[in-house]
Amino acid sequence: MLSRRVDLLFAFSILAAACGGKIDDGTDSGVDSGAESGPDSPAPPPFCKADGTQCGSAPECCSGACVNGSCSSAGCTPNWSTCTNFTQCCSQNCDPSSHYCVPNGPPPPNCQPNGTACSSGAQCCSQYCSGGSCAPAPPPPPPPPQCGPDGSYCIHASDCCSQVCTNNTCGGTVTCASTSTKLCDQCVATNCCTQMLSCGNDSACSQWLACVQNCEQQGYSAFACTQNTCGMPSTSTEKGLYSCAQQYCSTQCTKD
Repeated sequence: MLSRRVDLLFAFSILAAACGGKIDDGTDSGVDSGAESGPDSPAPPPFCKADGTQCGSAPECCSGACVNGSCSSAGCTPNWSTCTNFTQCCSQNCDPSSHYCVPNGPPPPNCQPNGTACSSGAQCCSQYCSGGSCAPAPPPPPPPPQCGPDGSYCIHASDCCSQVCTNNTCGGTVTCASTSTKLCDQCVATNCCTQMLSCGNDSACSQWLACVQNCEQQGYSAFACTQNTCGMPSTSTEKGLYSCAQQYCSTQCTKD
């Protein structure tokens, strides 16, 4: 009977050894014999984090977007594309002056310098990949020109703050009134209202027109004042008003 128990114990020891196990003999020193390896071992961290991975900032993610603590490329606007608020941008940073998404945060770790091959901006220290190579990030485009107030000259509705452009006038048809006793001023107010309003919204043109009107009060004609006292029109706004006056009020502005 004792012999059979010894044989079973011996067989069990061989089986455990073959399976990589160890018989606990009560003398374990507590020292780990080495790190385990195999399919369940943790993989080294990737160069950048995939979608769905937890993140603390946008540069950690391959998509360049860290949304609510998770990398995501769905539904966000890439850098250097237009935006109206930061929630639209993958970088979570919408430049308030240019209204373009711009990179946010420090460059990603182990990022590639300019000139290195890349497939996305997340690989580059500049966070900008162009033509398959990391390149310096371009500056944000300049902000769009300011819209014109009602009464100013326009071609498209987008030229106007009111988004209404009718007959080349922001806000539709407008009328001008003149308190001047000069026939030239009265004619210009009637026939060149759009150009007068545009001139009133331009500081340089306003000063030039005021000079002409003050000169008129000294007994000179408007055209004589431009040639001898105030100077010929130099800006596009001044030229627009002057051309309109020549077209519709040539007689009045030459004599009065």
